[in-house]
Amino acid sequence: MGAYDLVDVWRDKNPCVKNFTWSSNITPGIHCRLDYFLLSRHAQFFVTNIEFVPGLQSDHSFVLMSFSIGNSRRGRGYWKLNNSLLYDSNYVDGVKDLLHNELSCNNFDNPALLWEYLKYKIRTFSIHYSKHKAKERREKENQLIARIALLEQKLYISESPELRSQLKEAQNELMYLYDFKLQGTFLRSRARWIEEGEKNSKYF
Repeated sequence: MGAYDLVDVWRDKNPCVKNFTWSSNITPGIHCRLDYFLLSRHAQFFVTNIEFVPGLQSDHSFVLMSFSIGNSRRGRGYWKLNNSLLYDSNYVDGVKDLLHNELSCNNFDNPALLWEYLKYKIRTFSIHYSKHKAKERREKENQLIARIALLEQKLYISESPELRSQLKEAQNELMYLYDFKLQGTFLRSRARWIEEGEKNSKYF
């Protein structure tokens, strides 16, 4: 740190806060701050926020840092239907109701024009529905992360089997949400082989 003029940016932003990035699962628990994010002293002025976020499948927390390096805003990206919606009964019923209402209210002489109009209506409904579902998942994810962080803070103060059980339950719910997001990642990357965890084998 001295040779390269680096700073522990979390400590620099939180000089009086007592927090940890690692805790043991034994009772009484051991809590330490093992994970750092070292940054150039000149670059620390671009940091707008830095915090510890509960880790996933790990007893280490993430060090989450936000930068502000420009004021340009991103536009609306390219939208593509998430195929998982086809297994959502509420979405399927909504599309069926939409088609029934549109076909009963609109009379198009040109079949091609009708087809394009229906595609437009389905696309509009799908975007609205998928945004609503994504918002619900983000809110639930943020609530779970906040709950996990709160439970970990309570465990720092006093060990309790009940708190441990609540923490494990919240971590499992968060894992379920991340598994759902990972399935989308696998599909988008066209992954052919998906390995759950690390498995020892003669091949590897």
